Amino acid sequence: MDAYMYRAALYCVPCGNKIKAALTEPDIIHDDSDHYPQGPYANGGGEADTPQHCDTCRCFLQNPLTLDGAIYVREQIDEFVRSGSGDWNVLRLWAEHYIIKPQFYECGICGALHPANWNGDCRDDANRFHTEQLDAKYGESNWEEVETPETGHAERDEFRYSDTGERSTFGSDARHGEPTDDLGESPDY
Repeated sequence: MDAYMYRAALYCVPCGNKIKAALTEPDIIHDDSDHYPQGPYANGGGEADTPQHCDTCRCFLQNPLTLDGAIYVREQIDEFVRSGSGDWNVLRLWAEHYIIKPQFYECGICGALHPANWNGDCRDDANRFHTEQLDAKYGESNWEEVETPETGHAERDEFRYSDTGERSTFGSDARHGEPTDDLGESPDY
């Protein structure tokens, strides 16, 4: 999508044309973006570290991303999956355009799906999903299942249950990799 640049902001073509039409003074400097919209420029104004939107109507300008920009979009989608923060309608536009989907892995402990970058307690309902829930939230083909992470998940550690029925790690602390005793507590050395 083409975009105009005006006063350090980007505008879609319809909004840029409205600004141009409103600027009718004869002494306007037409080659300075501080005084008159420049462009239109292809690809949403060009490569950037974040997805760009029109400063007036907020439409997505579909600009290409730098590597940092792709990481930013992935982080925003992951944050939405983790905490619900952000606007899924906007994130969905980004995800569809940049072909980035929220990722989940099947937990070998509880059998549920967890966010791919999540490392926590399986009892955390906010991070435990089933296929039907993900389909309802994102759409059937708008999320993907990935391999279980190689590191950082409690599944790798052996567990034992105490007399009270509480699970404890045996061998290492699942979160910090520190030595633990048979009740999952750090021994005093």
